[in-house]
Amino acid sequence: MTLRTKLVLLLLFPLAIVFTALGYMQHVAMRDAAISSAKEHALLLTQATAREIEGQLAKVVHVAHTGAVVLAETSEISEDRTWSMLDSLIKRIRLVEGVSIAWAPEHIAVDGPAAPYAWRRDGIMHHQDLRVAYHEQGGVPYTERKWYQMAATGNSGWTAPYEGPVFDGLLVSYSVPVVREGSVVAVLSLDIPLVPLQAQLAVGEFTKTSGYLVGPGDRFISNPDPTLIMQPVSMSGGPMHLASAESGTLLQTADWPNGEPHIVAFEPIPTADWIFAAAIPEQDVLGPVLRQLAWNVGVLVIGGVFMAGIVLVMGLRLTGDVRRLGSAVARVTAGELNATVDHIWRRDELGILAQDFNTMTRQLEDTVAEAAEEAAARLAVERELNVAREIQAEMLPHEYPVLPGHPEVDLFAINVPARHVAGDFYDYWVRGDLLTAVLADVAGSGMPAALVMVRAMTLLRLFDDPDVPLTEVVARSNVELCDDNDRQIFVTGVIVRYNLTNGSFELVSAGHLPALICRGGEVSEEGDSTGPLLGVIPDGTWTSRCGTLHAGEWLSFYTDGITEARNATGAMLDTEGLREGLQALQSKDAQVLSRQGIAIAEHWHGGHVEDDLSMLVLRRT
Repeated sequence: MTLRTKLVLLLLFPLAIVFTALGYMQHVAMRDAAISSAKEHALLLTQATAREIEGQLAKVVHVAHTGAVVLAETSEISEDRTWSMLDSLIKRIRLVEGVSIAWAPEHIAVDGPAAPYAWRRDGIMHHQDLRVAYHEQGGVPYTERKWYQMAATGNSGWTAPYEGPVFDGLLVSYSVPVVREGSVVAVLSLDIPLVPLQAQLAVGEFTKTSGYLVGPGDRFISNPDPTLIMQPVSMSGGPMHLASAESGTLLQTADWPNGEPHIVAFEPIPTADWIFAAAIPEQDVLGPVLRQLAWNVGVLVIGGVFMAGIVLVMGLRLTGDVRRLGSAVARVTAGELNATVDHIWRRDELGILAQDFNTMTRQLEDTVAEAAEEAAARLAVERELNVAREIQAEMLPHEYPVLPGHPEVDLFAINVPARHVAGDFYDYWVRGDLLTAVLADVAGSGMPAALVMVRAMTLLRLFDDPDVPLTEVVARSNVELCDDNDRQIFVTGVIVRYNLTNGSFELVSAGHLPALICRGGEVSEEGDSTGPLLGVIPDGTWTSRCGTLHAGEWLSFYTDGITEARNATGAMLDTEGLREGLQALQSKDAQVLSRQGIAIAEHWHGGHVEDDLSMLVLRRT
């Protein structure tokens, strides 16, 4: 027996025994870890699906409430504008297939539809009056429907599934009241058909998953079997108390829902107070894991035996090639980025590694150069944004003292942008004895908001004329802002005309936060908005309020970045918090009041606030 044979046998038998034992123990450990990981993966996919549905439902709720606010602030809306608004709401939300504005009987327009309803079928928009539709079907009028009655009492919420007026099948609706002067004048309702909703209840790569939505009372909101909708979960043999299941709950069932073992994952959908339950066949989750484990162990054992047979033959050859590869790596580490490995002609992994190493070093210098170019490009963009911020800052008035030729008034304004360029702006100008001051907030931040800001500033200055009513100045500016506003970027703001001689003022608030006024040493809210926000409703109208400031009294305007600042517990500063903070400073000058208003918000938040912060104070000296 040769020495080589003895060496092979000496290595082979101990290695085979040790390798087999280690392979078995690794198989057991990997199996348990893989099964646990597979279940966790199924749970994560379920949570992802639930979050997607939650996000879409939350968007439905947000859009519904926004639409109700717009309707509440619009005293008159044409029929064409109504249908256009309903079509727009449907196109904005993937789940929504129907939207209606059901007017209270006493608020129905003489020549208009009582309950205009728009719906989408096969990608085509349709329009109908629900009062006519329900009458033709011989059913009860819309005012007696649950979706209407729930919101008619002033409440918002989701309905239980019901048969819709035009859809073939069940749907759920989110209804929200439209309130004017304390009374409900209409109900805005968004409809979601359950058939397309059921189609979205898929969980990642698990194609045989059964998805369910369970509502209060442990009743199905959505079920692959339509006959079980609004039936108790227990009727299908499912787990009890699904509606109260906690996030992350994972159960294994022996025979539900179709008589086979399943893994059931639960995840709440808070917006609608529903629970999403995904029943995944156990074989779909664990079968591939177990098969892959068996394959891995088999390959591991075979590879170990094969390795034992060739280890001695390849040992010497491997060590030489590895040494050359190590030398090349050392040269790269020393800074020779184009170092290569020579004299390795192997076709195995080590040879491929050597070829890839040579390719890597050839490309490394190009990669370093490209990275330097990218860094330079990013630096150039950063410089351009800084220049844009400087240009925007130059557009805002920044003289101090403000209005040095008018000692009878103390005016100061400040803007702290959230990004390089801001959406908040302020401006002021004097024409004769009248001082006009503006503070506004453009929806969003960044470059789009800044462009709208520039346009709004220009329009207000352009249309302002002492002989033109202030409400007309706002209305003209609004018409121009609505034109070509495809992004629907809106503006809220306050514009005031102040008489420098006698201290009287006229104020228009376009959907903005209430101004603060200091009279007799007491700081209070000046009043609510006098009209809708700018840039959305071309035919919107505004009213104005008038008053007089005496010596030492002041008006303050601010944007929502201040009042919506949140502390560590999530509580907002709100207008009351700002008012209390300024009360202690009510006798200070306009600059101190403005800067302290910003400081109050930042102190409440505990640092930099992620929104534009702006404040303007006008004080009579």
